[in-house]
Amino acid sequence: MTRSFCSFASCLLLLPTLSIAQALSSIEKDWAAEHYPDPQNEIVRKELLGYWNSPSGRTWQVAYMIGTTECRMAGMQPDGRTMLDHALAFGRLTTKDKDVIENELNACQSVTASAPMLVPISASTNPGQATAGVVGAGKGGFMIYVDKQQANSVLMTSSLSEEQLLDRRVRIGQGDSNTAFNNALKLLRPSYSPDTEFGHAKVDQFMIVIEDPDNEIAKKTGECLVPYKFSLAHDFDMALPPDLVMVYALPSIESVSDYGKILHGLQISPGIVAYSIYDDLSIVGVGGEDACGTLAHELTHLMIRNNFGDAPPWLEEGLASEIAVGIPSTAKFQFEKSWRDDMLQREWSLRPSLSDLINASWDIFQAKSNDDLDRSAAANAMAASFVRYLDERGVLGTVYTQIRDAEFNSNLKQQHTPEAILEHAMTKSISGIEQDFTSWFHNQYQDQNPKPTRKPGGGSQY
Repeated sequence: MTRSFCSFASCLLLLPTLSIAQALSSIEKDWAAEHYPDPQNEIVRKELLGYWNSPSGRTWQVAYMIGTTECRMAGMQPDGRTMLDHALAFGRLTTKDKDVIENELNACQSVTASAPMLVPISASTNPGQATAGVVGAGKGGFMIYVDKQQANSVLMTSSLSEEQLLDRRVRIGQGDSNTAFNNALKLLRPSYSPDTEFGHAKVDQFMIVIEDPDNEIAKKTGECLVPYKFSLAHDFDMALPPDLVMVYALPSIESVSDYGKILHGLQISPGIVAYSIYDDLSIVGVGGEDACGTLAHELTHLMIRNNFGDAPPWLEEGLASEIAVGIPSTAKFQFEKSWRDDMLQREWSLRPSLSDLINASWDIFQAKSNDDLDRSAAANAMAASFVRYLDERGVLGTVYTQIRDAEFNSNLKQQHTPEAILEHAMTKSISGIEQDFTSWFHNQYQDQNPKPTRKPGGGSQY
Protein backbone atom coordinates (compact mmCIF):
# COMPACT_ATOMS: atom_id res chain seq x y z
CA MET A 1 0.00 0.00 0.00
CA THR A 2 1.36 3.41 -0.89
CA ARG A 3 0.61 6.74 0.73
CA SER A 4 -0.02 10.18 -0.66
CA PHE A 5 1.23 11.73 2.58
CA CYS A 6 3.84 14.35 1.70
CA SER A 7 6.55 15.72 3.93
CA PHE A 8 5.57 18.79 5.90
CA ALA A 9 8.09 20.88 3.99
CA SER A 10 6.75 19.75 0.61
CA CYS A 11 3.14 20.18 1.70
CA LEU A 12 3.86 23.75 2.74
CA LEU A 13 5.59 24.39 -0.58
CA LEU A 14 2.57 23.06 -2.43
CA LEU A 15 0.30 25.45 -0.54
CA PRO A 16 1.95 28.85 -1.00
CA THR A 17 -1.28 30.80 -0.68
CA LEU A 18 -2.12 29.39 2.75
CA SER A 19 -0.87 30.37 6.17
CA ILE A 20 1.06 27.78 8.16
CA ALA A 21 -2.06 27.08 10.22
CA GLN A 22 -4.13 26.55 7.08
CA ALA A 23 -1.52 24.23 5.58
CA LEU A 24 -1.33 22.34 8.85
CA SER A 25 -5.07 21.80 8.81
CA SER A 26 -4.84 20.34 5.30
CA ILE A 27 -2.00 18.05 6.33
CA GLU A 28 -3.86 16.80 9.36
CA LYS A 29 -6.92 15.94 7.33
CA ASP A 30 -4.86 14.11 4.71
CA TRP A 31 -3.08 12.25 7.47
CA ALA A 32 -6.08 11.08 9.44
CA ALA A 33 -8.12 10.18 6.37
CA GLU A 34 -5.77 7.25 5.68
CA HIS A 35 -4.58 4.25 7.67
CA TYR A 36 -1.12 4.00 9.18
CA PRO A 37 0.94 1.54 7.06
CA ASP A 38 3.76 -0.13 9.00
CA PRO A 39 6.70 0.62 6.66
CA GLN A 40 6.04 4.36 6.73
CA ASN A 41 5.58 4.83 10.46
CA GLU A 42 9.17 5.74 11.38
CA ILE A 43 9.46 8.14 8.44
CA VAL A 44 6.20 9.86 9.32
CA ARG A 45 7.07 9.95 13.01
CA LYS A 46 10.32 11.79 12.25
CA GLU A 47 8.44 14.31 10.12
CA LEU A 48 5.97 14.88 12.91
CA LEU A 49 8.71 15.30 15.50
CA GLY A 50 10.37 17.89 13.30
CA TYR A 51 7.11 19.74 12.81
CA TRP A 52 6.41 19.66 16.55
CA ASN A 53 9.53 21.75 17.15
CA SER A 54 8.69 24.29 14.43
CA PRO A 55 6.68 27.52 14.85
CA SER A 56 2.98 26.69 15.15
CA GLY A 57 3.82 23.00 15.57
CA ARG A 58 2.82 22.63 19.21
CA THR A 59 -0.85 21.74 18.76
CA TRP A 60 -2.96 18.97 20.21
CA GLN A 61 -3.53 17.61 16.71
CA VAL A 62 0.20 17.11 16.15
CA ALA A 63 0.57 15.51 19.59
CA TYR A 64 -2.37 13.27 18.68
CA MET A 65 -0.75 12.21 15.40
CA ILE A 66 2.61 11.51 17.07
CA GLY A 67 0.91 9.50 19.79
CA THR A 68 -1.23 7.42 17.48
CA THR A 69 1.76 6.75 15.23
CA GLU A 70 3.90 5.59 18.15
CA CYS A 71 1.08 3.40 19.43
CA ARG A 72 1.31 1.50 16.14
CA MET A 73 5.07 0.94 16.37
CA ALA A 74 6.58 -2.04 18.18
CA GLY A 75 7.92 -0.97 21.57
CA MET A 76 6.81 2.65 21.20
CA GLN A 77 3.45 2.35 22.97
CA PRO A 78 4.65 4.00 26.24
CA ASP A 79 5.82 7.03 24.26
CA GLY A 80 2.56 7.04 22.33
CA ARG A 81 0.55 7.05 25.54
CA THR A 82 2.69 9.91 26.86
CA MET A 83 1.92 12.03 23.81
CA LEU A 84 -1.80 11.22 23.90
CA ASP A 85 -1.87 12.16 27.58
CA HIS A 86 -0.14 15.39 26.62
CA ALA A 87 -2.71 16.04 23.88
CA LEU A 88 -5.43 15.77 26.52
CA ALA A 89 -3.62 18.36 28.63
CA PHE A 90 -3.99 21.05 25.96
CA GLY A 91 -6.47 23.79 26.68
CA ARG A 92 -9.48 24.58 24.53
CA LEU A 93 -10.47 21.05 23.56
CA THR A 94 -14.08 20.42 22.63
CA THR A 95 -15.88 17.41 24.06
CA LYS A 96 -15.53 15.58 20.75
CA ASP A 97 -11.80 16.36 20.64
CA LYS A 98 -11.40 14.78 24.07
CA ASP A 99 -13.45 11.74 23.11
CA VAL A 100 -11.27 11.13 20.04
CA ILE A 101 -8.04 11.34 22.04
CA GLU A 102 -9.36 9.23 24.91
CA ASN A 103 -10.54 6.51 22.53
CA GLU A 104 -7.06 6.30 21.01
CA LEU A 105 -5.44 6.32 24.45
CA ASN A 106 -7.66 3.48 25.65
CA ALA A 107 -6.86 1.48 22.52
CA CYS A 108 -3.12 2.09 22.97
CA GLN A 109 -3.29 0.95 26.59
CA SER A 110 -4.79 -2.37 25.46
CA VAL A 111 -1.80 -3.23 23.26
CA THR A 112 0.01 -6.44 24.29
CA ALA A 113 3.04 -8.34 23.01
CA SER A 114 0.75 -10.75 21.21
CA ALA A 115 -1.23 -7.90 19.63
CA PRO A 116 1.31 -5.10 19.05
CA MET A 117 -0.62 -3.19 16.40
CA LEU A 118 -3.84 -1.30 16.85
CA VAL A 119 -6.72 -1.40 14.42
CA PRO A 120 -6.54 1.30 11.71
CA ILE A 121 -7.93 4.68 12.56
CA SER A 122 -11.36 5.22 11.17
CA ALA A 123 -12.38 8.34 9.28
CA SER A 124 -14.49 9.39 12.26
CA THR A 125 -11.32 10.07 14.24
CA ASN A 126 -10.00 12.62 11.75
CA PRO A 127 -8.77 15.42 14.02
CA GLY A 128 -10.00 17.94 11.45
CA GLN A 129 -13.50 16.49 11.55
CA ALA A 130 -13.52 15.77 15.25
CA THR A 131 -13.81 19.39 16.28
CA ALA A 132 -17.45 20.32 16.58
CA GLY A 133 -16.51 23.94 16.91
CA VAL A 134 -13.44 26.08 17.42
CA VAL A 135 -12.81 26.98 21.04
CA GLY A 136 -11.73 30.48 21.99
CA ALA A 137 -10.46 32.07 25.16
CA GLY A 138 -12.59 34.66 26.87
CA LYS A 139 -11.79 37.10 29.63
CA GLY A 140 -14.19 38.13 32.34
CA GLY A 141 -13.85 41.56 33.80
CA PHE A 142 -15.89 42.93 36.65
CA MET A 143 -19.21 41.12 36.86
CA ILE A 144 -21.64 42.36 39.46
CA TYR A 145 -23.12 39.48 41.45
CA VAL A 146 -24.49 39.67 44.99
CA ASP A 147 -22.74 43.00 45.40
CA LYS A 148 -19.33 41.43 44.75
CA GLN A 149 -17.00 42.13 41.85
CA GLN A 150 -15.80 38.95 40.20
CA ALA A 151 -13.49 38.12 37.34
CA ASN A 152 -12.88 34.85 35.59
CA SER A 153 -11.58 33.47 32.31
CA VAL A 154 -13.76 31.18 30.24
CA LEU A 155 -13.55 28.97 27.18
CA MET A 156 -16.29 29.18 24.57
CA THR A 157 -17.08 26.98 21.59
CA SER A 158 -17.84 28.63 18.26
CA SER A 159 -20.50 27.20 15.97
CA LEU A 160 -18.21 27.88 12.99
CA SER A 161 -15.78 25.31 11.67
CA GLU A 162 -12.02 25.61 11.73
CA GLU A 163 -12.00 25.86 7.94
CA GLN A 164 -14.46 28.76 7.91
CA LEU A 165 -12.34 30.69 10.39
CA LEU A 166 -9.00 29.91 8.75
CA ASP A 167 -10.38 31.22 5.45
CA ARG A 168 -10.80 34.63 7.06
CA ARG A 169 -7.09 35.12 7.63
CA VAL A 170 -5.43 37.80 5.51
CA ARG A 171 -1.73 37.39 4.77
CA ILE A 172 0.30 40.54 5.33
CA GLY A 173 1.14 42.12 2.01
CA GLN A 174 -0.07 44.46 -0.68
CA GLY A 175 -3.74 45.31 -0.39
CA ASP A 176 -4.15 43.54 2.93
CA SER A 177 -5.81 46.52 4.65
CA ASN A 178 -8.64 46.85 2.14
CA THR A 179 -9.17 43.09 2.02
CA ALA A 180 -9.32 42.76 5.81
CA PHE A 181 -11.64 45.73 6.31
CA ASN A 182 -13.97 44.64 3.52
CA ASN A 183 -14.12 41.16 5.03
CA ALA A 184 -15.04 42.69 8.39
CA LEU A 185 -17.76 44.81 6.82
CA LYS A 186 -19.28 41.77 5.10
CA LEU A 187 -19.61 40.10 8.49
CA LEU A 188 -20.85 43.13 10.42
CA ARG A 189 -22.99 45.08 7.96
CA PRO A 190 -26.01 42.70 7.82
CA SER A 191 -26.51 43.09 11.56
CA TYR A 192 -26.32 46.89 11.66
CA SER A 193 -28.35 49.67 10.14
CA PRO A 194 -27.15 51.05 6.79
CA ASP A 195 -26.13 54.34 8.37
CA THR A 196 -23.78 52.73 10.91
CA GLU A 197 -20.23 53.81 10.14
CA PHE A 198 -17.15 51.80 11.03
CA GLY A 199 -13.68 53.25 11.38
CA HIS A 200 -10.51 51.29 10.77
CA ALA A 201 -6.74 51.54 10.68
CA LYS A 202 -3.83 49.21 10.07
CA VAL A 203 -1.07 49.69 12.62
CA ASP A 204 1.88 47.31 12.44
CA GLN A 205 0.29 43.84 12.22
CA PHE A 206 -3.09 44.92 13.59
CA MET A 207 -6.25 45.82 11.70
CA ILE A 208 -8.35 47.81 14.15
CA VAL A 209 -12.10 48.07 13.51
CA ILE A 210 -14.32 50.36 15.60
CA GLU A 211 -17.95 51.51 15.60
CA ASP A 212 -16.94 55.07 14.92
CA PRO A 213 -16.13 56.78 11.61
CA ASP A 214 -13.05 58.42 13.15
CA ASN A 215 -10.13 56.41 11.78
CA GLU A 216 -7.77 58.35 14.05
CA ILE A 217 -9.30 56.65 17.10
CA ALA A 218 -8.73 53.27 15.49
CA LYS A 219 -5.14 54.28 14.70
CA LYS A 220 -4.42 55.33 18.27
CA THR A 221 -5.94 52.09 19.58
CA GLY A 222 -3.51 50.16 17.42
CA GLU A 223 -0.64 52.32 18.59
CA CYS A 224 -1.62 51.50 22.17
CA LEU A 225 -1.51 47.77 21.41
CA VAL A 226 1.76 47.57 19.42
CA PRO A 227 4.14 48.00 22.41
CA TYR A 228 2.60 44.94 24.05
CA LYS A 229 3.40 42.86 20.97
CA PHE A 230 7.04 43.94 21.04
CA SER A 231 7.36 43.36 24.80
CA LEU A 232 5.96 39.82 24.45
CA ALA A 233 8.38 39.15 21.61
CA HIS A 234 11.35 40.64 23.47
CA ASP A 235 10.74 39.12 26.89
CA PHE A 236 9.24 35.75 25.96
CA ASP A 237 10.22 35.14 22.34
CA MET A 238 6.56 35.06 21.28
CA ALA A 239 5.51 35.67 17.70
CA LEU A 240 2.41 35.85 15.55
CA PRO A 241 1.72 34.04 12.28
CA PRO A 242 2.34 36.19 9.15
CA ASP A 243 -1.29 37.31 8.97
CA LEU A 244 -3.17 40.39 10.09
CA VAL A 245 -4.65 40.31 13.58
CA MET A 246 -8.25 41.53 13.41
CA VAL A 247 -9.02 43.66 16.48
CA TYR A 248 -12.60 44.70 17.09
CA ALA A 249 -12.23 47.38 19.77
CA LEU A 250 -15.54 48.00 21.48
CA PRO A 251 -16.73 50.79 23.78
CA SER A 252 -18.91 48.68 26.10
CA ILE A 253 -19.25 45.22 27.61
CA GLU A 254 -22.70 44.80 26.06
CA SER A 255 -21.19 45.00 22.57
CA VAL A 256 -18.96 41.97 23.18
CA SER A 257 -21.93 39.63 23.27
CA ASP A 258 -23.36 41.11 20.05
CA TYR A 259 -20.05 40.81 18.21
CA GLY A 260 -19.56 37.28 19.50
CA LYS A 261 -22.80 36.15 17.87
CA ILE A 262 -22.20 38.04 14.63
CA LEU A 263 -18.55 37.17 14.07
CA HIS A 264 -18.16 33.73 15.59
CA GLY A 265 -21.54 32.28 16.50
CA LEU A 266 -20.71 32.49 20.19
CA GLN A 267 -23.14 32.63 23.07
CA ILE A 268 -21.29 34.86 25.50
CA SER A 269 -22.22 35.20 29.15
CA PRO A 270 -22.87 38.66 30.59
CA GLY A 271 -19.73 40.24 32.01
CA ILE A 272 -17.28 38.81 29.47
CA VAL A 273 -15.25 41.81 28.35
CA ALA A 274 -13.11 40.19 25.63
CA TYR A 275 -12.29 36.99 23.80
CA SER A 276 -9.88 35.79 21.13
CA ILE A 277 -9.96 33.13 18.42
CA TYR A 278 -6.62 31.81 17.17
CA ASP A 279 -7.98 30.23 13.99
CA ASP A 280 -8.93 33.55 12.40
CA LEU A 281 -6.46 35.60 14.49
CA SER A 282 -9.14 37.83 15.96
CA ILE A 283 -9.59 39.78 19.17
CA VAL A 284 -12.93 41.16 20.25
CA GLY A 285 -13.10 43.25 23.39
CA VAL A 286 -13.50 46.43 25.35
CA GLY A 287 -10.66 48.82 24.66
CA GLY A 288 -9.65 52.05 23.04
CA GLU A 289 -6.91 54.53 22.36
CA ASP A 290 -6.13 55.15 26.04
CA ALA A 291 -6.88 51.76 27.56
CA CYS A 292 -6.01 48.60 25.66
CA GLY A 293 -4.91 46.27 28.47
CA THR A 294 -7.83 43.91 27.92
CA LEU A 295 -6.97 43.65 24.22
CA ALA A 296 -3.34 42.96 25.24
CA HIS A 297 -4.56 40.13 27.47
CA GLU A 298 -6.11 38.47 24.44
CA LEU A 299 -3.05 39.25 22.31
CA THR A 300 -0.99 37.24 24.79
CA HIS A 301 -3.28 34.24 24.26
CA LEU A 302 -2.83 34.51 20.49
CA MET A 303 0.94 34.93 20.61
CA ILE A 304 1.64 32.15 23.09
CA ARG A 305 -0.34 29.72 20.93
CA ASN A 306 2.05 30.16 18.02
CA ASN A 307 5.03 28.38 19.62
CA PHE A 308 3.80 27.23 23.04
CA GLY A 309 0.36 25.79 22.38
CA ASP A 310 0.72 23.43 25.33
CA ALA A 311 1.53 26.13 27.89
CA PRO A 312 0.30 25.16 31.36
CA PRO A 313 -2.99 26.97 32.07
CA TRP A 314 -1.63 28.75 35.16
CA LEU A 315 1.32 30.14 33.19
CA GLU A 316 -0.65 31.26 30.14
CA GLU A 317 -3.59 32.75 32.02
CA GLY A 318 -1.44 34.24 34.77
CA LEU A 319 0.89 35.89 32.28
CA ALA A 320 -1.98 37.18 30.12
CA SER A 321 -3.64 38.65 33.20
CA GLU A 322 -0.46 40.40 34.32
CA ILE A 323 0.22 41.71 30.82
CA ALA A 324 -3.23 43.34 30.93
CA VAL A 325 -2.33 45.40 34.00
CA GLY A 326 1.37 45.94 33.33
CA ILE A 327 3.42 48.44 31.37
CA PRO A 328 5.14 47.47 28.12
CA SER A 329 8.71 48.64 27.80
CA THR A 330 11.55 48.42 25.29
CA ALA A 331 13.79 47.13 28.08
CA LYS A 332 11.60 44.74 30.10
CA PHE A 333 7.89 44.50 30.74
CA GLN A 334 6.94 46.10 34.06
CA PHE A 335 4.53 44.08 36.17
CA GLU A 336 2.72 45.97 38.89
CA LYS A 337 0.36 45.35 41.77
CA SER A 338 -3.21 45.56 40.50
CA TRP A 339 -6.84 44.96 41.30
CA ARG A 340 -6.14 41.25 40.77
CA ASP A 341 -3.99 41.25 43.90
CA ASP A 342 -6.77 42.99 45.81
CA MET A 343 -9.15 40.30 44.63
CA LEU A 344 -6.84 37.51 45.79
CA GLN A 345 -6.48 39.15 49.18
CA ARG A 346 -10.26 39.39 49.44
CA GLU A 347 -10.79 35.75 48.40
CA TRP A 348 -7.61 34.34 49.97
CA SER A 349 -9.36 31.44 51.72
CA LEU A 350 -10.74 30.20 48.36
CA ARG A 351 -7.42 30.15 46.52
CA PRO A 352 -6.04 26.79 45.29
CA SER A 353 -2.83 25.44 46.77
CA LEU A 354 0.23 26.14 44.65
CA SER A 355 0.50 22.46 43.76
CA ASP A 356 -3.16 22.35 42.68
CA LEU A 357 -2.73 25.52 40.63
CA ILE A 358 0.35 24.23 38.80
CA ASN A 359 -1.28 20.89 37.95
CA ALA A 360 -4.75 22.21 37.16
CA SER A 361 -6.53 22.14 33.81
CA TRP A 362 -8.31 25.15 32.35
CA ASP A 363 -11.40 24.13 34.30
CA ILE A 364 -9.95 25.71 37.45
CA PHE A 365 -10.47 29.16 35.95
CA GLN A 366 -14.11 28.63 35.01
CA ALA A 367 -17.05 29.09 37.32
CA LYS A 368 -19.39 26.10 37.26
CA SER A 369 -22.27 28.14 38.66
CA ASN A 370 -22.99 31.50 40.23
CA ASP A 371 -22.03 30.03 43.58
CA ASP A 372 -18.62 29.13 42.14
CA LEU A 373 -17.72 32.65 40.99
CA ASP A 374 -15.67 33.54 44.06
CA ARG A 375 -13.56 30.37 43.80
CA SER A 376 -12.82 30.84 40.09
CA ALA A 377 -11.98 34.49 40.71
CA ALA A 378 -9.50 33.45 43.40
CA ALA A 379 -7.87 30.93 41.02
CA ASN A 380 -7.46 33.56 38.30
CA ALA A 381 -6.03 36.07 40.72
CA MET A 382 -3.69 33.46 42.23
CA ALA A 383 -2.24 32.64 38.79
CA ALA A 384 -1.69 36.32 38.01
CA SER A 385 -0.09 37.13 41.36
CA PHE A 386 2.14 34.06 41.20
CA VAL A 387 3.46 35.14 37.80
CA ARG A 388 4.27 38.58 39.22
CA TYR A 389 5.95 36.93 42.20
CA LEU A 390 8.18 34.89 39.87
CA ASP A 391 9.06 38.07 38.00
CA GLU A 392 10.01 39.89 41.19
CA ARG A 393 12.13 36.93 42.24
CA GLY A 394 13.91 37.23 38.88
CA VAL A 395 13.03 33.79 37.51
CA LEU A 396 9.92 34.30 35.37
CA GLY A 397 11.79 34.36 32.06
CA THR A 398 13.82 31.28 32.97
CA VAL A 399 10.81 29.34 34.19
CA TYR A 400 8.78 30.27 31.09
CA THR A 401 11.55 29.27 28.69
CA GLN A 402 12.42 26.03 30.45
CA ILE A 403 8.81 24.87 30.66
CA ARG A 404 8.32 25.71 27.00
CA ASP A 405 11.54 24.11 25.75
CA ALA A 406 12.55 21.44 28.23
CA GLU A 407 9.32 19.63 29.00
CA PHE A 408 10.26 17.10 26.33
CA ASN A 409 13.67 15.96 25.16
CA SER A 410 14.54 15.40 21.51
CA ASN A 411 12.53 12.17 21.48
CA LEU A 412 9.52 13.91 23.05
CA LYS A 413 9.80 11.93 26.26
CA GLN A 414 8.84 13.96 29.32
CA GLN A 415 11.96 15.24 30.97
CA HIS A 416 11.17 17.90 33.55
CA THR A 417 7.81 18.75 35.07
CA PRO A 418 6.83 22.37 35.73
CA GLU A 419 7.14 21.60 39.46
CA ALA A 420 10.72 20.42 39.03
CA ILE A 421 11.57 23.48 36.95
CA LEU A 422 10.08 25.80 39.56
CA GLU A 423 11.89 24.05 42.40
CA HIS A 424 15.20 24.26 40.57
CA ALA A 425 14.74 27.92 39.67
CA MET A 426 13.76 28.89 43.21
CA THR A 427 16.04 26.38 45.02
CA LYS A 428 13.05 25.49 47.18
CA SER A 429 10.48 22.74 47.33
CA ILE A 430 6.96 23.53 46.12
CA SER A 431 5.84 23.88 49.74
CA GLY A 432 8.77 26.22 50.38
CA ILE A 433 7.88 28.28 47.31
CA GLU A 434 4.28 28.50 48.50
CA GLN A 435 5.40 29.76 51.90
CA ASP A 436 7.65 32.36 50.28
CA PHE A 437 4.87 33.42 47.92
CA THR A 438 2.44 33.78 50.84
CA SER A 439 4.87 35.99 52.77
CA TRP A 440 5.66 38.06 49.68
CA PHE A 441 1.99 38.52 48.87
CA HIS A 442 0.89 39.65 52.32
CA ASN A 443 3.91 41.89 52.80
CA GLN A 444 2.73 44.10 49.95
CA TYR A 445 -0.30 44.98 52.07
CA GLN A 446 1.73 45.92 55.15
CA ASP A 447 2.74 49.31 53.74
CA GLN A 448 0.67 52.01 55.39
CA ASN A 449 0.92 54.17 52.27
CA PRO A 450 0.63 51.66 49.42
CA LYS A 451 0.79 52.75 45.80
CA PRO A 452 -2.60 52.73 44.10
CA THR A 453 -3.29 49.43 42.42
CA ARG A 454 -3.03 49.58 38.65
CA LYS A 455 -5.84 48.95 36.23
CA PRO A 456 -5.07 47.64 32.76
CA GLY A 457 -4.14 49.74 29.77
CA GLY A 458 -3.81 53.04 31.60
CA GLY A 459 -7.08 53.25 33.50
CA SER A 460 -9.63 50.80 32.17
CA GLN A 461 -11.20 48.73 34.92
CA TYR A 462 -11.15 45.67 32.68
